[in-house]
Amino acid sequence: MLALISEFNTQNEWGITVKPEYGGHYYDLHRKTLAAIAFGSPPEMTFTYHSRVAEYAQADVIQPLDDYIADEKYGLTEEELQDYLPAFLAGDRYPAFDDERLSLSSSLGMEAMYYNVEMLNELGYENPPATWDEFKAMCMDATQDTDGDGMNDTFGYAVSPNGSTFAGWVWSRGGELVSKDGQSVMFQEQGLEALALLEDLIDSGYAYQAVVVDGDRLDFAQGKVLFIFDSLDGLRYYSVATEEGTIVEPEFKWSIAPFPHEAAKPIVGMYGPTLCVFETTPQTQLAGWLFIKWFTEPEQVARWAIAADHFPVRKSAIETETMQAYFVENPLYEKAFGFLEHARMQPAITGWQGIHDALRTAIVDVASGQMSPEEAIYEAVGQAEGILAE
Repeated sequence: MLALISEFNTQNEWGITVKPEYGGHYYDLHRKTLAAIAFGSPPEMTFTYHSRVAEYAQADVIQPLDDYIADEKYGLTEEELQDYLPAFLAGDRYPAFDDERLSLSSSLGMEAMYYNVEMLNELGYENPPATWDEFKAMCMDATQDTDGDGMNDTFGYAVSPNGSTFAGWVWSRGGELVSKDGQSVMFQEQGLEALALLEDLIDSGYAYQAVVVDGDRLDFAQGKVLFIFDSLDGLRYYSVATEEGTIVEPEFKWSIAPFPHEAAKPIVGMYGPTLCVFETTPQTQLAGWLFIKWFTEPEQVARWAIAADHFPVRKSAIETETMQAYFVENPLYEKAFGFLEHARMQPAITGWQGIHDALRTAIVDVASGQMSPEEAIYEAVGQAEGILAE
């Protein structure tokens, strides 16, 4: 980020100087930004999640970008707009604010299914599961006592509770998380189906909840489980998994796929930070937009996406020498680009982070046996409705 900002500062034709300030983790950055807004001195720009942008917009301090984008001199041409991946571009519109574009993303992450190719083939399967019924059947077959000691040594699925994974479960069953206007909860039916399957897998011994941080990644790298659901920024971690300082390299072939699905088409969930401009002065706001425009040009987004283990928002970024060279070194990253046609963005609404946490908690409650699927979904829906009503 510092290198890119330095390039912009030395190369831009308008004499604009961007002064970077590190705000800590996203939570800390958000807390500091809220405090600055409260004191009437917000930053000129910030790099944060869409739900946070919606919170700032609720305070009426965000400058919409639509007019800048449409500006004949400083905006984007129709050809440039067509170069943005549609799902990514749509994700920066905010339903609670007249669908205005309040931010623009440079790159986004993806949630996908990781699978052990060799284990899958040994079980007699050629391809990863396309449906949730196939997923369950493969989990059953993968759960085995390989050394004959009466205890299972391999399993179908190691669960790492995550709200983004829950979102993928809902979408893959043809459901929605919230209504289009962001006012109503919509995940009840499909969320209950997902949690019921989770309970079935765990009660039957085909799945288990990872109890340590990154435990699912480590168990996958050691060949203990057939499936993991994780973000694509985990690609590099599976090549070299670390436990107590010891490097463990997987000795098997593995790959990635979209979530199993009951919907007409597979789904992959996308999420990640975005850039927004605060209301300050016309000159400063324009300067902020010009930096965003430059930062989301193909070469810059290619470099940033690689650094962040994300995907660039521009189609032409794929053709850059930077990205093509990265494809050669990282074929699974290139494979994941084929999933982008199935991309879905998490809701750009105020309170989404709280709902995301409630969905994660629902997985924890069911996986640990503390709640039934019905109790967990009832609790999650109640929390989500309370958040949306605030």
